[in-house]
Amino acid sequence: MYLATRHLVNLHEKLVCIYRNSSTLRWRERATKCLNPTPMNISVPECQSSDMWLFSNKESASSLSAVGSLGLNFTNDPLPGFALDTSDSTRVPTIDGPYRLEWRIRQAHNKKKNNEEVSLLSLNLTSTLSSMDMESVQESVRQTVKWMKTLRHPNILNWIAGTDMTGPKVPNEYHIVTERVVPLRDYLRLKADTGNFHFISSWGIHQISRALAFLNDDAKISHNATRLDAVFVTSSGEWKLGALDFAGPVDSPPPAIRATASFVYMNQTGGGEYAYRLTV
Repeated sequence: MYLATRHLVNLHEKLVCIYRNSSTLRWRERATKCLNPTPMNISVPECQSSDMWLFSNKESASSLSAVGSLGLNFTNDPLPGFALDTSDSTRVPTIDGPYRLEWRIRQAHNKKKNNEEVSLLSLNLTSTLSSMDMESVQESVRQTVKWMKTLRHPNILNWIAGTDMTGPKVPNEYHIVTERVVPLRDYLRLKADTGNFHFISSWGIHQISRALAFLNDDAKISHNATRLDAVFVTSSGEWKLGALDFAGPVDSPPPAIRATASFVYMNQTGGGEYAYRLTV
């Protein structure tokens, strides 16, 4: 429970900071620093005021262009049996992934199960990576899928389907189908000014604590990368823990590849990029 407690304290501090600083537009600019996907005890450059789009419902053309500049140009055809929602917003949420890549999250439905609502997490594998990085990316994806298939808990993100990576050729894109969710980052942007934000955040932290307690105490697994972009929220407000790339035995050191897993965050203008390495 020690690891779970450390991660929860970190997440709680970020949520409290958002709540206290989101009442006015001027303070919202300061509140963005609370949303940095920063693990405990990591020092990174402060966000600029241009990062305020995280707390705005207005779409940012520059943020959308930044997505394309990162090599996030995906095909429109998802996995067989799943179709993208035609009414989906033009703004496609992304979350930070390891090795300076980002997962794109689109809403879809399962044509085989009465058009059940699902989410499609997509990763473009055609960006410029060294052969060593590509091998690490593939391994992290395999680990995520393995744990999502194996672990069953109400607050662990549910795996439904995914791209086959057993063949000799690496696919250009990798997709994971999950229950319908939105990234916690986007969810907080919508809820930051609501009167019940304190209740929402407290309930969410309680749910993530259940997931971490299950991993640490029951499954004897350490998440090893708990952060803002590892949490997702369902349409009913349930918080789910995902991003299991570096999960491993709780009594063993984190996987060696985690030491080189740089994460990336882009501000509104597409500039001001920074990376950090996980050390907790």
